[in-house]
Amino acid sequence: MAARHLSQDRARARRGARGRRTGGRGLRRCCLVHCTLGKDRTGVLIAVLLAAIGVRDDDIERTYAQSSALLGDGFIDELAAVLGPELTAGSARSEAALEAILASPAAYIQDILAHIRYDHGTVAAYLLANGLEPEELERVRNKLVG
Repeated sequence: MAARHLSQDRARARRGARGRRTGGRGLRRCCLVHCTLGKDRTGVLIAVLLAAIGVRDDDIERTYAQSSALLGDGFIDELAAVLGPELTAGSARSEAALEAILASPAAYIQDILAHIRYDHGTVAAYLLANGLEPEELERVRNKLVG
């Protein structure tokens, strides 16, 4: 699944790196990165950035895997209500479906990082091949590492 998700997003990654930079100039200021649950698209983006600046894979995978546990009961209840009555019915099937939606397995990030490295050698090379400039990658490193 992760490899399919990654390959579907290659064209968007190229456009995104060129066209959606914070303030048109990369990370000169703070930025907010989010998606519906804050773990899949957001998790992949953050994992890729962290890997590109040298954060260890086991640290990236561990924090990604913690994501679902940090969503909170209120959020989970709201999500179940939005997704429809079949998920709020309390059946074993609906509980399993909701659990699958909320899951953030470390293997997902492992697979994505492995796929990127297989295709590009390094995660940094992947970002640079898709339009990120070397100076922008250095700015990300400086912002996140200091």
